[in-house]
Amino acid sequence: MGKRVVFSARTVITPDPNLSIDQVGVPYTIARNLTVPEIVTPFNIKWLQELVSHNAAKYIILDTSDKIDLRLHPKPSD
Repeated sequence: MGKRVVFSARTVITPDPNLSIDQVGVPYTIARNLTVPEIVTPFNIKWLQELVSHNAAKYIILDTSDKIDLRLHPKPSD
C-alpha cells in the first residue's frame, strides 16, 4: 500500500496538438477538484473574493488554523 498524499491526482496522459511542448493538459474534473493554497494580500484580495463569490474556492483557512468549508455555508445573497 502506498502512502497518502494531498494535492495529487491520477489520470492518463494523452497527446494534444493544441498544447505547447512545456505544457501539460489536466482534465477539467481534476482541475476543478485540485486546490492551491493562496495567501491573502492587498494585491490579490479582490481576485480571491471573486473566487469565493463564484464558488471557485473550497476552503478558507484562518490565521488561527481554523478551516471554513465554503460548501457548508450559504452565500450572503441566499
